[in-house]
Amino acid sequence: MKAIYLFLISSLVVLNSCTKEDNIPETEYLLGITSWELITEIGGVPIDNAFPLHIDEDKVIWVGTFGNGLLKIDGEYVTQLTTENSTIPDDIIWALDSDSDGFVWGGTANGVFKYKEDFTVYNSTNSDMILDNALCIAVDDTNNVWFGNGNSQEGGLMKYNQTDNNWHLYTPNNSDIPNGIIHDVHITEDGTVWTRH
Repeated sequence: MKAIYLFLISSLVVLNSCTKEDNIPETEYLLGITSWELITEIGGVPIDNAFPLHIDEDKVIWVGTFGNGLLKIDGEYVTQLTTENSTIPDDIIWALDSDSDGFVWGGTANGVFKYKEDFTVYNSTNSDMILDNALCIAVDDTNNVWFGNGNSQEGGLMKYNQTDNNWHLYTPNNSDIPNGIIHDVHITEDGTVWTRH
């Protein structure tokens, strides 16, 4: 398994320029780095197998781990949320994002969760999800939650409208997505949903 580490960088400046003579793009990297710090543990919790990293609007850092649950880093305070001390559906967190109401959304193999002070878990038993897995997740500007909810045989891209409590599944049969396996989903400022299959 490939390890992912968190690095703190004091500053990084990247400049793109074009020479007037030949109009060939030239990229300069001016690294004004004063120090790097390799972080493999936060609050006594190993994060050498960290997966997603998300910073919400309040500058709280959320780290999803492979087996150590969800870490919340709020200034000097670190909170670890696991299946032993909370109702999080899994200790392996595949994806993280947050909405404008302050909820953090996460994808696991055992459902999608939203968290502020308590967890709300959605899966195939209490929602219109086809499967329990969600390997990627993104929240758009209107708080719709988009996530991969499929495999090679069924499912696809799920859209959950929180306002209407409406679930819609995009599949190869009802849309132009090529298959039900969604590895990544991102939403641009203009509302375009991008997926990687």
